Amino acid sequence: MKKITSLSLILSFMLLSGCLWYEVVEYTIHFNENLNSGSITVRYSNIQSTEQDTAKIRADFEDLLNMVTGDEFLLDGLETGIYIQNRKMAEENGQLVAYEQGIFRKLILDDEQSTIQNDERIMTLSNDDKEKIECNGKVTKLEKNTILTWPKEQRDLYIKVTSAPRDSISSLLAYYREWKRSGGSKK
Repeated sequence: MKKITSLSLILSFMLLSGCLWYEVVEYTIHFNENLNSGSITVRYSNIQSTEQDTAKIRADFEDLLNMVTGDEFLLDGLETGIYIQNRKMAEENGQLVAYEQGIFRKLILDDEQSTIQNDERIMTLSNDDKEKIECNGKVTKLEKNTILTWPKEQRDLYIKVTSAPRDSISSLLAYYREWKRSGGSKK
């Protein structure tokens, strides 16, 4: 189960009330000169439901739609320190993807704030439900966590997380296409 909330969304498109799953989430982070505040873009690829029942799959799509168009998601982002400026959902290469873009004062990722120690920026991510974690810095995988480090002065960070595969997942594309045909507005 995954919940989509900004830097909670930021490593969390992860624990939603329904059962959404995504194959890959990518974070592009830019720190301002103060090295604390900045901007972030998050891209979720191949979003699907872990449900098999048609009614539950539709409910998962409705949850996703509420995250992309509803106000509660914006408030969730503020709790994690991100002011979400833009978000959208689209079909790309036969996959359902979602984007969000925002600004932050202090970066919180996977419920952990990034820290600067000994001239390195450090982020710790849980290994739960993650098959692979990559970044444009150094990756140190431990038993339960992965530690990401960059030089303190590096202002542009990139993180890519690949989710662990699921045995059975259901496409949400038909629901997305139906929503788009009907005008793609808030529900």
